[in-house]
Amino acid sequence: MMANARATYRWKSGAQVRANAEAVGAEIEQLRHQAGGVLEVGELVDAARNPTTELHRCFDWNDASAAEKHREEQARYILRSLVVSIEVSGGAPVVTRAFVAIEDQQESGSRRGYVAVVDAIQRDEWRDQIIGRVVQTLHEARHLMKQYETLVSEFGPAQTHLQEALAELESAAA
Repeated sequence: MMANARATYRWKSGAQVRANAEAVGAEIEQLRHQAGGVLEVGELVDAARNPTTELHRCFDWNDASAAEKHREEQARYILRSLVVSIEVSGGAPVVTRAFVAIEDQQESGSRRGYVAVVDAIQRDEWRDQIIGRVVQTLHEARHLMKQYETLVSEFGPAQTHLQEALAELESAAA
């Protein structure tokens, strides 16, 4: 950490963690220091096995439910990783994710799941979700660049281009 800087830990908005962020941050910093500055995730899991740590509260220690959550994460990884080559008439094939996550609004309520990207692009409400996700990602990139702009001077020109792309995309989506 930089000299004269003090870190205050908190969970990001929407995080579903039932542990004290300050205590977890302090434990991770201690582990990182013990590991010579670079902490591997396996080291973090090993330390969290100790039930007296705040980190322990961040994990599901029930092997059956943890295994099911892991398989669900593997399923999401498969859906995120599979790509498809779509041949568009008059142009080169476009390689993109085969499936995208959407929230489907139905009379009985909303349902989250994955649909084929070609279906998502053809349905207005799903296409709007994809565009919204792209806009959100660009805003997050701009925010991240802003956080580091005093440390990385190369971000200056890129921030200008990013802002222009955001404005163009937001006006087209409106």
